[in-house]
Amino acid sequence: MGPPAARRAVAYPAVALVSLDVAAAVLTGLVALFFGRTWRRTDDSLHLLFGVGFGLIALSFLAVSTSQFDLARPGEDWDAMRIAGQTGGALVLVFAYLSARRSGTARPWQVLGWLVAAALALFAGLYWAAPPYAALPTLYESFATAHAVQFAAYIGCAVMAFAGYRAAPSTDRALVPAAYLAWAFSKYTWFAIDVTGSEVVVPLVFAWRFAAIGLLLLAVALPARRSREVQRAAT
Repeated sequence: MGPPAARRAVAYPAVALVSLDVAAAVLTGLVALFFGRTWRRTDDSLHLLFGVGFGLIALSFLAVSTSQFDLARPGEDWDAMRIAGQTGGALVLVFAYLSARRSGTARPWQVLGWLVAAALALFAGLYWAAPPYAALPTLYESFATAHAVQFAAYIGCAVMAFAGYRAAPSTDRALVPAAYLAWAFSKYTWFAIDVTGSEVVVPLVFAWRFAAIGLLLLAVALPARRSREVQRAAT
């Protein structure tokens, strides 16, 4: 894939973009903490795997760069961390969903999920411990591939989450596939930026991202609220 033929740059305040990434990291971290608390309460490693997936995505948002949308520049260390974290986190979520299916053997998919997480941790450690021997590929090449993989991963999560909703319909379960679809649209918008070089749609990247995070936070908050209401009604 070659570089975009015509680049349509738009001046966005760097501080605003960095602030949005940090806010996304904090909010996604709350989703990861929810699964971590659920794991401690249930001792189910599947919840921990979900928490790790969202945690990797949250940490990747902290690898911010004021020039992250400048695809013509050479890749930097922060770019590698961001691409690896978001792609690895999305794949961990896919494997977590595959291991949660009702039929077939779940363990191999969980093992794959943990292997992806471990490989990502090893990559990050080695990357910072020793400089890479080869230069990073230009961003329009690495970003386009990564965002295509992430888009496919979130579509897969949406399909499997919708299957869970059909098996046990509820409001909170209905929000989850919608959240993954919003995340997929965010990655598709990023892919459009990679291919066309146009930054006009940059606000849509953040709009879809925060829509996804908001739907996930609402989905995890609704059952907890119902539980408190039931406890109050019983007392």
